[in-house]
Amino acid sequence: MAAVVLALFYLAQDAAGLSWEWLQRMQAVDGFKYATGACLLIYVGWQWRLFITRVRRKKGSQLMMALHQRSGALAPVLFYLHSVEAGYGYLAVLSWVLLVNVVVGAASPAGPLNRGRCYTPSWGTVHVLLAVLTVMLGVFHAYIALYYK
Repeated sequence: MAAVVLALFYLAQDAAGLSWEWLQRMQAVDGFKYATGACLLIYVGWQWRLFITRVRRKKGSQLMMALHQRSGALAPVLFYLHSVEAGYGYLAVLSWVLLVNVVVGAASPAGPLNRGRCYTPSWGTVHVLLAVLTVMLGVFHAYIALYYK
């Protein structure tokens, strides 16, 4: 539930043009942008460990699933620290894809909102495709941000 509320909060505050002035000043500092971007990269990589653990059918995949679901609420928080605005062009697409994926993961039949035991193929497919798109757009963004600095 927290993940959905935080994702909707992010989108609502962006649409309303609200933000914390002090955070925007921090986000204008290159070191802060790189640090929060690195945190997002580490977070997304850690979330992908669930997929790898499940594909390899290793022990502890149920624990990884629980950690993956619970930590999903961190995505909007880390993203807000990195950028208080969704941006334009591909950055807007990246923002929406990330936040919609958080909502899809939380609202899925096996997600923390439903506490189901099965992950239906349609929800899983959408969640994984959005996650892949998030990684692709994130890598593209990192390349553009670092190359053109």
